[in-house]
Amino acid sequence: MKTQMKNILFAAVLLMAAVFGTGKTYSFLSDSESAVNPVTPGSNETVIIEEFPDPPPQDPKDDPVYDKTVQISAPQIGGNNVDCYIRARVIYSNSDIGNAAVLEGIGAGWVQGADEYYYYTGIISEGQTTVPLFTKVRLDSSKIPENVSKYVEDFRISIYEESVQAGGCSDYKEAWSRFVPAEV
Repeated sequence: MKTQMKNILFAAVLLMAAVFGTGKTYSFLSDSESAVNPVTPGSNETVIIEEFPDPPPQDPKDDPVYDKTVQISAPQIGGNNVDCYIRARVIYSNSDIGNAAVLEGIGAGWVQGADEYYYYTGIISEGQTTVPLFTKVRLDSSKIPENVSKYVEDFRISIYEESVQAGGCSDYKEAWSRFVPAEV
């Protein structure tokens, strides 16, 4: 009976220690404070600006030249648009006619990479716009196969562009190599 009483007393002491210990532990884990976050999220937004007047019909045999000015801008979005590097790709709706397309008026600062992208070598900040990627498209009639010349009227040129943050990079090659493993 004495042993039974000791066991009951021991169990009661353990239970009380557990109850009081948990209360202190709980209050330690439930403390809270609030603070203002000084970091504001940045944004990396760019838009394509195109001027492309309706061209008059032209005979593909006359090496027609079409006005088309393409630039890329980092719009004003309340001071949150970060500095960035830009690259663009020219996509043709018809590859046969695309092989005959010659871009003219390529602006200083644009270089063509081995991956067929045009890279803008300067940093674009919020509210800035690149120099024109190109200003005209000429079709070299000697490169247009005879059987596809009828598709010149429906020929379209599309621009695809991307941007990466410039922070911490010494130039456009370093910035793009961080995101695209292929050589720029």
